[in-house]
Amino acid sequence: LVPEVLRRCGAAAFNVGMLSSDVWAFVARVFFFGGFGDIRAVLAFFASFFVVSAGLVVFLAAGDPLPPERKSQASRYAALDEDVDAVVADLEDRGGGSAR
Repeated sequence: LVPEVLRRCGAAAFNVGMLSSDVWAFVARVFFFGGFGDIRAVLAFFASFFVVSAGLVVFLAAGDPLPPERKSQASRYAALDEDVDAVVADLEDRGGGSAR
C-alpha cells in the first residue's frame, strides 16, 4: 500500500497521512484511555508534531527539486514499461552483439 501511495501522491502526502493518524491516535488515547501518564509524553508528542509539520512546510516551500533543464534528461529513465525483447533486439541491431 505504501509504495502505491508514494507513487500516486508523493512523500509529502504520505507524511500528511501519517501525521494525521498520529493526531487521531493521540485524541483516542486521551478520550478512551485517560490520557498520558506523564506530562513529558504530551510535551514530546507536541514537539514531534511541530518538528514534522515544520519539515513538511520546508519541503513543500522548496518547490520542485529538479530544475527545468534537467527534466528532459530525467524523462529518459522513466520508461519502465518497455518490452525487454524489443530493447534487446534494438541493442543487437545497433551492433552491440549479444546483449544477453
